[in-house]
Amino acid sequence: HEAIPGHGLDLEETTLADRLRTAGYTTGLVGKWHLGEDPKFHPMQRGFDEFFGFLRGGHNFFPDLPIIIFPDRNGIGEDLGQIPEVRAALDHQILRDNEHVAEETYLTDAFAREAVSFIRRHEAKPFFLYLSFNAVHTPMQATDDRLEKFASVNHPVRKVYNAMTLAMDEAVGDVLTQLSRSGLGEDKFIFFINDIAFFKRICILKTFSPQLEEPEHPPISIKNKSINVVKLPHSLKSYVLKPLPVVIETTLKIEILRA
Repeated sequence: HEAIPGHGLDLEETTLADRLRTAGYTTGLVGKWHLGEDPKFHPMQRGFDEFFGFLRGGHNFFPDLPIIIFPDRNGIGEDLGQIPEVRAALDHQILRDNEHVAEETYLTDAFAREAVSFIRRHEAKPFFLYLSFNAVHTPMQATDDRLEKFASVNHPVRKVYNAMTLAMDEAVGDVLTQLSRSGLGEDKFIFFINDIAFFKRICILKTFSPQLEEPEHPPISIKNKSINVVKLPHSLKSYVLKPLPVVIETTLKIEILRA
C-alpha cells in the first residue's frame, strides 16, 4: 500500500500478465495499478507491454477539482487537495507507459478510450487487457450530461454516484462494442470482477443513503463500531462472458472483532 514506502507486489510473484506474455500475448493495463509505485513495481516490470493509468490507490476524475475523499450526505467535506502532498499524489498523475500525460478527459471515459484503442491495435493477435476502473470511488465527481440524467434524484451524493456508475457502464459497453467490431466473436474470454470492497460498500451505502433499503440483517459490530449489513447483490460476484454469462459465486469469510 502506498502508505508504506517501498511496498508493492512481491517481486517473486509471477503475475498473470507475466504468464500470458511468455505465451505470446500482447499485454496491456488501463486504469488503476495500486501494487507499488517504485520503478521495480511498475506494471511494465510486472508483465505488461503497455500501461495507461495511475500507480496509486486513487485519482481525481477531472484535473484540478477539490479532492474530497470523505464527503458527508451533502457531498461536503475537507478538500484534501489543499494539502500539497495529497494533490501531488492524486491529481495529474496519469502515465502512458513511464511518461506523465496531461489528461483532461473524464477519467472513466479516458480509460474506455484507451481500452478500445488497445483492442483495435491488437485485434489481429492474442492479447490480454486488464481494464481497472477506479469508478465508483471517491472523490465523487461526474460529468454534467450524466448528472442531468438523474435530475429526479434528490440526494446529492447518490446523484453523483449514479452518474459515475453510468459512466462505468457505458465504458464497459464501449469495450464490448469494440470487441464485436474487431470480429472476435466467441474467440474471447471476458471477466468482469468486482472490487472486493465489502465493508467499503456497506459504509458508502450507510453514509450516503441509509434509507436506500432496510438492512436484511441486524447490525454487527466491527471493532466496536456498529454497521448495518445491506443487500449488495453484485458486490461479491464475478462474471465470465464467453459468450453466455456465467456467474461465479464467491464467499467472503468475515471475522467479527468484538470489544
